[in-house]
Amino acid sequence: MTIKPISRQETSIIKGCAILCIVFHNYFHWTKPLPSGENEFYFNSNKVIAFLEAFKEYPGDFINTLFSYLGHFGVQIFLFISGYGLALSMLKHRQSWLPFVINRLKKLYPLIITGIIVFVIINILKNDKLPDAGVWHNLKYKLIFIHTLLPETGLSIVGPWWFFALIFQLYLIFPFVFKLIEKYNVKAFIIICLLCYVWIYADEYISGFGSPSVCLLQNAPGHLPEFILGILLALNRDKKISNIWGFLAIAIFILGNIYHLFFPLTFLAIAFIVYWLWLSVFPLIHKTKYLEHFLVFIGSISMIMFAVHGFMRTPFLLVGKGFGTPWGRYFSGLLFLIYVVGVSFSAKFVYEWLVDIFDKVISFFGSRSFIRKSKKTVNICLQIFFIAVALFFLIRYYTIQPYKLSSPQKTSTNSIKDQDLTITPQIEYQALGDNILIDRNYQSFNFSVSLDIECENCDNLPCIVFSIDNGKKMWYKKQIVKPDNGNNYSFVTNNMIPIGNTKGETLKIFIWNPKKTSLKYRNVQQDITGFASYIVD
Repeated sequence: MTIKPISRQETSIIKGCAILCIVFHNYFHWTKPLPSGENEFYFNSNKVIAFLEAFKEYPGDFINTLFSYLGHFGVQIFLFISGYGLALSMLKHRQSWLPFVINRLKKLYPLIITGIIVFVIINILKNDKLPDAGVWHNLKYKLIFIHTLLPETGLSIVGPWWFFALIFQLYLIFPFVFKLIEKYNVKAFIIICLLCYVWIYADEYISGFGSPSVCLLQNAPGHLPEFILGILLALNRDKKISNIWGFLAIAIFILGNIYHLFFPLTFLAIAFIVYWLWLSVFPLIHKTKYLEHFLVFIGSISMIMFAVHGFMRTPFLLVGKGFGTPWGRYFSGLLFLIYVVGVSFSAKFVYEWLVDIFDKVISFFGSRSFIRKSKKTVNICLQIFFIAVALFFLIRYYTIQPYKLSSPQKTSTNSIKDQDLTITPQIEYQALGDNILIDRNYQSFNFSVSLDIECENCDNLPCIVFSIDNGKKMWYKKQIVKPDNGNNYSFVTNNMIPIGNTKGETLKIFIWNPKKTSLKYRNVQQDITGFASYIVD
């Protein structure tokens, strides 16, 4: 294939496709059939098994299943097209590090502030009050883009906002990696990717290498390869690449969803696959004018949609639940999209107003004579400052552990330990133990459980569910699977991450029996550990 340039209109279409994937992903993975999650930040081979089984068990929900598991890869499309667009911009208008970073920040800050404004307005309309102190406490870390570098705060408040810290980090290093790739081309790309993957694999496989409370895949080293792929292709237009690389990327992507070894490579693979397929798909979209215009429009407000959609889905989830059918869930998902588009289109005026304010403020200070005279000094000082901050958090990442407290309130399993408990087809929910009152703002939970199961038909066992605030702040489902030998079932879950503050909430752990199975269980042993950062207590 020949590396062809991506026009501004094509960029909008690609962004439109990416944000639709992300919006539907963040909606549908909270609706039935509730697959066990996706391999986005952490790998679990059971997730792809549940993904494939969902097609068999819930064929009418295939769209739901696809977006639930694969929709998050829209982030990689954004990263790729961002690297590509920034490289083209740098080729046309050369900028040193400081002006480049300032130009990016005057668009990034208004974006996250717009998201916060809409978040606060919706919170007032929903709860008739401002967000509580814990929310404001966490928001300040998002405003300085360090929330993915602090223990367990990357997904706090509004999950999708983890992306803002990632893209800010990539903006800071873009001028340096651009110069390297411009000078050394493929060699620089390979070396940078190798360094990133050495870091990622060490973090994935070497016990104690990284921090268990800070996710590397929410930060620049975890996604720099797909970002610089965009830079590489922008700098090598009209050159030829063998189609073998496209087929190899597809193979790696498939293997990465099955085997942990290939998992870190899936993100770079999907970015290349999208570009490779784009060369064939775009002519078809171009022929369909209505689809083309729709995607261009969606692409024009894509980043605002990204900023606002994560906290607006709850009412539509209830609507979808009320329908109780796949087509009803699709209809509620479509209503959600229309609502997000409407709010984003309105918020665009706020965003553009904020951009104009930032632009005037920056222009005012930039025109001062003392700023112009000391521009080089300021540039150097800021670079040193950001390098120092990066080193600080890097050292902290590998030395500081989060505050850890075992069992906020132990479940009273002694009362059921020696009893035979029965699940019948008429019982859809049954508590596995006492409810747990959460004593602080835990950012994640690890849970271990073991129990003896006796059943006539062990092929359709129920699930164990972990729920906070009736599923609004956390809903985690784990399928019970009969062991090969004996009748003792045990499992350990890691990194169950709630949405928002957890202090004062109740964690409910129960057996969910939608398949109407009959069984007996006894000898329940369970333990929960909460991880909390000292900054959110």
